[in-house]
Amino acid sequence: MRNFSHSAVAAAALCICFDPTLVSARLYTSTRDRSSPPCLTEDETQFIASQFVQLFDTNSTGQVPTGAALPLSLLTPDYIDFDSDAVICDGPDTARCHVIGNDPPLLASRENLIKATEYAGKEVLKFVYGEYTAKVVHAFASCDEIAIRYEGSAKATADRKGVTVPGGTPVKWRGTSLLKVDLETRKVEMAESSEDRLTIYTQLGITSIDDVLRNE
Repeated sequence: MRNFSHSAVAAAALCICFDPTLVSARLYTSTRDRSSPPCLTEDETQFIASQFVQLFDTNSTGQVPTGAALPLSLLTPDYIDFDSDAVICDGPDTARCHVIGNDPPLLASRENLIKATEYAGKEVLKFVYGEYTAKVVHAFASCDEIAIRYEGSAKATADRKGVTVPGGTPVKWRGTSLLKVDLETRKVEMAESSEDRLTIYTQLGITSIDDVLRNE
């Protein structure tokens, strides 16, 4: 995506003879406590990424098939999740759809997530799409942090305000999640996610976010 132009002639003239990758690697090695748990391996990275994107999968009834088992095995008890552009509908503390916003976390603990999965049926069926699944497009790690590019797919919910396509119409989009992993337990302790909601709403025929927020 970025367009870098390098001049071999200029580099030679200035005698730029060091490898910044090696320098940064040596600095990291020297500052990292040798007794610390090892960084994530490639296999661990891909496994954690593939498990994480399944946390919010839902079936045709709005239920999360994995239940509490997946969060318990994947997340630390103090797990926290930020998703400022998320829209949630209904729930124990609210009766209308609303945007999370920048300040509060979407989920403040693993227990919050588990409760959300137990309540998901009613909430998901009120949203503009359902039967959500996700898969990893690409994932890589920098020791205890994982970056994930994922692809989500779902089906339009019939009779929702603003949705102008038939119920069951497939929609597809991409998003990004950044995870912080506790190396002692190899569990995820924090996540921050964002996805292309403009693409989602365009495929659903939604022309205004206000239509989404009016669903009750």
